[in-house]
Amino acid sequence: MAIKKLFATPIWSEKINFKEIQKDKLIKDILSNYKKDKYRNKWDSFDQNGTPSITHLSYRDDCNTNFINIDYKKYGLQKAIDKKIKKFIKTLPLKGDINYEWGFSTYHVTTKNQFMSSHHHLPADFTSVFFIKYDKKIHAPLTLNAPYGDIGLYIGMIRPALFNNANLDYLKGHEDIYPEEGEYVIFPAHILHSVKALNKTNEPRITISANIKIDSVNKTHYK
Repeated sequence: MAIKKLFATPIWSEKINFKEIQKDKLIKDILSNYKKDKYRNKWDSFDQNGTPSITHLSYRDDCNTNFINIDYKKYGLQKAIDKKIKKFIKTLPLKGDINYEWGFSTYHVTTKNQFMSSHHHLPADFTSVFFIKYDKKIHAPLTLNAPYGDIGLYIGMIRPALFNNANLDYLKGHEDIYPEEGEYVIFPAHILHSVKALNKTNEPRITISANIKIDSVNKTHYK
């Protein structure tokens, strides 16, 4: 009997060389903003479950003069991520003349008891996360929700006596990703993802996200 996997979700990742960026200066400026307001969040008042994120992030608040404006180009991060995205684009089965653009979305800081609610990054085609300050032993993972809803939870958890879901991806309701510090992860923008309140410490967990849009050569999105 032939078995073919359907609806597989591609996850691409590669480390960014910290020698290419001013890591310490970037982290210092982000933490300076965090110390001013640990709950900086102009993004969501509620998510689909009515639970607001308890976190610090810059999204929709970049023009706030109370905080340091994070210029990713100055720290070398824009160039470093651009190299990774170019490499990623070459792996896609694209056809015809295409144009791709990308732009930074936000930086994100959480400590103990903080979390980010489930969300997507549409209408982008792909989104990405750079783990600039992260220790998988003490920090919360990146949680990706299954794209097909809760049917896997029903089969795998409500009826555990009948199904062994250890090796069956379609029975999983979500997947927790524990990357290495410095890892840059790209995945489809429609995938719901979150950061749970699982940090074991007040040592900050810092990530930076960017969105990627692919279109015909005469369309632009981030300019």
